[in-house]
Amino acid sequence: MDCVSVRHEFAIRSGFSAAEVQAHLVGCPACALWARSLRAVDDVARPALIVEPPPQLALRLAELAALTPIVRATPHRLGPE
Repeated sequence: MDCVSVRHEFAIRSGFSAAEVQAHLVGCPACALWARSLRAVDDVARPALIVEPPPQLALRLAELAALTPIVRATPHRLGPE
């Protein structure tokens, strides 16, 4: 695994195993520093992305749900009965 593959894996989770990524990070100081920096940004940004919905949202969703007719699917058989 090379540096480009490791950084690509961090960006999109392309399917490499965690062991492969970890093995590369142990042997590559540049990628290890990059990964620590990325985690630090994530630690700061993640709480800022959590948004408390307005209290009226639950009420409005309940109102909309009450207005929406419930459509129940009926099973269909394939072939003659």
